[in-house]
Amino acid sequence: MRKVIHEKLLEYLHSFAQHVNGECYVFAEFASGRCHSYECHIGKDGRNEQLQIVPLDDISASVLSQQMELPAALSRKAHN
Repeated sequence: MRKVIHEKLLEYLHSFAQHVNGECYVFAEFASGRCHSYECHIGKDGRNEQLQIVPLDDISASVLSQQMELPAALSRKAHN
């Protein structure tokens, strides 16, 4: 579910046409008794397709790395 939320955030941020150079969006997600935090820096005015959501701590980074590994792990399970 978290992967879908991050994908939708990026989709919206990429399509938003009113960014201002220098803005920084901060996202906080509370789940399982923890706060996962991320930021997104805006590098130019207007629509920007080059945006990334960057984790602000190790716990949040591990959540993103697990999301990337999950499809491969599911694929291996399906073949076993």
